Amino acid sequence: MSILKAIWDRLGDSSPNRGSGFSSIPPLWGTSYISRYILDYNSRMATLGLDGPPTLSLAGRSFTFVEGRWVSSSPGESSKSSSRLRRLKQRKQALEEENNALRLRQEVLMDMLSEAVAQLEGLRQERRTGQRPLPKKVTLVTQ
Repeated sequence: MSILKAIWDRLGDSSPNRGSGFSSIPPLWGTSYISRYILDYNSRMATLGLDGPPTLSLAGRSFTFVEGRWVSSSPGESSKSSSRLRRLKQRKQALEEENNALRLRQEVLMDMLSEAVAQLEGLRQERRTGQRPLPKKVTLVTQ
């Protein structure tokens, strides 16, 4: 235990000639940065020089970050974007219904193909042996 205490004391020693090769690590953040996070949100924004919510301009449109969401700042943009969003939702719904119908058709076609392959195998076996095989019990499996 005394060896560990000696190592601990040696590492904790701040003298420059301790001989361990360790140097003190300067803090990465200044105290001014740390004190900003202690402040409340409004004081922190004022300290950082932001007098309002953050805004962003992309492709000629401006957006503002309000209550955790980016909102269009232009008054005419919101009506255009809401109608576009409504059209996109309707298109998505139509595509999902079409996708479901196509999946159902695919399942029916796969069932038909399986039945045709089974019949073909039965005919091949009949041709080889000269006698008709017993029909296998077919069960329909759905998910």
